[in-house]
Amino acid sequence: MTNSFCQTTCRSAWECEAVQDVATGEICAARKGVIRAGALGSCVAVALMDLETGVGGMAHVMLPGQAPDTAPEPTRYAQDAISDLIAAMTDLGAQPDRLCAWLAGGGNVLERENDTVCDANIASVSALLASSDIPVLAAHLGGRLRRSLSLDLNRARVTFTHGDSGALTLWEAEPSFVDREVCR
Repeated sequence: MTNSFCQTTCRSAWECEAVQDVATGEICAARKGVIRAGALGSCVAVALMDLETGVGGMAHVMLPGQAPDTAPEPTRYAQDAISDLIAAMTDLGAQPDRLCAWLAGGGNVLERENDTVCDANIASVSALLASSDIPVLAAHLGGRLRRSLSLDLNRARVTFTHGDSGALTLWEAEPSFVDREVCR
């Protein structure tokens, strides 16, 4: 495993504009900047943010459920990835009871009739967020085209791509930067 966890703090304005890519099975938590998961086929990207503190993060979930004890990369699994992401965000000052979520992915890009991992990933992530009382404010899931998901912590904005599209807005805070109660 190369980098299953990143935790960033910005030392300059330039660093806060940089994009942190989250590969399959990785998580990333940060206070500023842009966090992005690309190449989403059957994987589901889970973006979380505490709108009061501005701390956010992303998990690039590859498989549903919990990792077996022998798994070399447990954050490839939904339960481990989301749990570890919440812990990393808490370390940066986020409050778990203020988290909001945005989702993208879970597509059957290989167009296999019997491919159930897409739906299983969507169901697993959705159930885990619901059981943690984390509301999903917007999602773009399923279908047959690849996606990417980006969380811009500086602007409280979530964008995605779908197939060959350019960036599309999935969710954006009000210009006054957020009714701080939007998640509750």
